[in-house]
Amino acid sequence: MDRKHFKVAGLGFNIEVEKPWKFMEYTPAVLARIKALSEGGSAEITPTRAGDKIPPRTLVRCKSDIPEEMDRRTLDLSQYEPFAEEGSDGFTLRVCACEPDWLLRARGGAPETEPEREQAPRGEAPYKPGTARGMKLIMSVDDFSPEYYIYSRNRDTIFEFSIDGKVTSTLLFSSDHAKGELYLPEDTKAYGAVLEIGTALMMMYGFCGVFHGRVLFHSSVVETGGKAYMFLGKSGTGKSTHARAWLENFPDCELLNDDNPIVWAHRGKTLVYGSPWSGKTPCYRKTFAEAGGIVRLRQAGENKISRMEGLDSFAAIMGSTATFRWEKDFMDKLYLILEEIATRTPCWQLDCLPDKEAAELCREMITAPWKSQAGTSMDQKQ
Repeated sequence: MDRKHFKVAGLGFNIEVEKPWKFMEYTPAVLARIKALSEGGSAEITPTRAGDKIPPRTLVRCKSDIPEEMDRRTLDLSQYEPFAEEGSDGFTLRVCACEPDWLLRARGGAPETEPEREQAPRGEAPYKPGTARGMKLIMSVDDFSPEYYIYSRNRDTIFEFSIDGKVTSTLLFSSDHAKGELYLPEDTKAYGAVLEIGTALMMMYGFCGVFHGRVLFHSSVVETGGKAYMFLGKSGTGKSTHARAWLENFPDCELLNDDNPIVWAHRGKTLVYGSPWSGKTPCYRKTFAEAGGIVRLRQAGENKISRMEGLDSFAAIMGSTATFRWEKDFMDKLYLILEEIATRTPCWQLDCLPDKEAAELCREMITAPWKSQAGTSMDQKQ
């Protein structure tokens, strides 16, 4: 079994792969990109907007970057490599070689006992996600891609992921939250496996991180003047488009992350970290900056910005956390972290068009010297 250790925003985790899965050996060109990003260097890319050709979601960008020994079981996890460190602390995700018998039986596979044979579904109908036998269904989430179903089995939690009615992976998350086992269908290809690994790791990090003061956000983030500015909003609102407008119009601006930064409320500061997860834009920088402001975007027919306070700020950031579980102790801890972030970090509402003027208005307002003063609110300048 192969194993690697990574650390994101100071929180460690391990990836283990059982044979025949294996880690990719990187070519010199890829290693150079990994080294630059591990030192906090710029990704030299712009956010991917709707309609753009989606670039590779790893640091392997062309055929010459692919090693000769590449095969269908070779995992290109180069997006994690800028965060690689020595160690073994934190949680562990194991990518298993095959689905276990108990899982196959739960989906209507060959039962072993007489009671199981009596309960087994008849006919040859394909398995329908969310209907596993012998496990208690806790929750189903079908407005998120991929869809997932949460079961309890003994004291462990099972996440079943699916797309278009087909199971793409299953994650067993241990009751002590220290270990996850990822089961992939036999026909899973390496690229698909990498996407499933990313989903499982985000879920595990999103849960474990909260108990260490870190929150995984759904946000695009730019960095300028030593400060990080987060753009929040529902999918399709234009977070990446707005971030791109900053990058294209302000030469001193860099992309920190385009989809899933980590926020850590630490020693009276709100720190925003890059992560291995950046949506469709391959921006995997090991760097961080103190938050200068949080902006909730909303599409509108004109550009207008105003300061948010109190519950409005809390609600804005709560709606953009990458939250996959809802246990009481988890939510209590999450609320405390978000309350601190909302209290210490200026929050804004930007009603905007997808244009340069929106970026200019937003930058002028949220980077102004008075931005941190409590109670400040300003509409679009006349």
